[in-house]
Amino acid sequence: MINVVELDERIEKCLSILHDNPRSRIFAALADAYRRRGEVGRAFSICKNGLRIHPKYGAAHIVMARLYLHQRMIEQARESVNKAIEAEGQSRATDFLLAEIHLETGELQKAREILKRLAADGGKDAAWKSLHERLGEYNRRSTPPPPSGSPTPVTKPEPAIAVVKPQSVYCATADDFISELKKIPRLIACAVRQGTDESAITTCSPPEETRVIAEEFYTLHREINQALTEKGWGPLAVLRVENTQNQWCMIGGGDVVAMLMGLPRLGYAAALRRTAACLEQLVESDNFGISESPSRSVSTDQTAE
Repeated sequence: MINVVELDERIEKCLSILHDNPRSRIFAALADAYRRRGEVGRAFSICKNGLRIHPKYGAAHIVMARLYLHQRMIEQARESVNKAIEAEGQSRATDFLLAEIHLETGELQKAREILKRLAADGGKDAAWKSLHERLGEYNRRSTPPPPSGSPTPVTKPEPAIAVVKPQSVYCATADDFISELKKIPRLIACAVRQGTDESAITTCSPPEETRVIAEEFYTLHREINQALTEKGWGPLAVLRVENTQNQWCMIGGGDVVAMLMGLPRLGYAAALRRTAACLEQLVESDNFGISESPSRSVSTDQTAE
């Protein structure tokens, strides 16, 4: 549990030190404190600026790697970990980060080897147990149960995060789109909208609450997209928001926007690949016929584990 008071005190001390010495390496601790407090943008800016002065400060590269992982920018996170290793050598922190990167990319055997080494070298602390639990979840997802009464086959597990190829889904309408997304484990709700006219929502939570959340996120996506476009940075592709209870993802394709709402450990990378594949087909079909009225919600018991 993060102690907010302690974080605030740490931030104040770090800011005071930086005020007296702008070239202090305390910027890394400051950025990490902001990251823990949920102010990712500020943490990223502080750490990036500090690395311009101290480009070989390994601890700062570790903070950057954690920030990139939070945004699911996997290759950038891997690059930051490598820079940390080049600067100050391999450490338990870099090993944990590499294990998490391997989990995100579906390289389960590599993650398993790192976790085994970490357990032998330093024991099984809370961070180790958390990653080991995630590894177990990915393994369970990738290995279907054997038929009842049959012997358990000895097979090599497939990668937990399998790439969903476009031809493996069929999304000619918004109804098809929603049906495909309902297959994603740990999904609570999903929605798709073209422009401001049509939306289809399916949910395991109260329909009214889900609709309010969807409308708020559509508005947020539109405002951020408009701001980015006005600045000449191009349209918004993916927006992700996460707290301790849920996580949300918005993904756009042309004037079409899809929303996912899931439990923690949704399996973001795999869910995003499936959504992108479905969305591509839906946009190409240019058919948003929805059999359900936009004001209704379709319940399902397939989405929560």
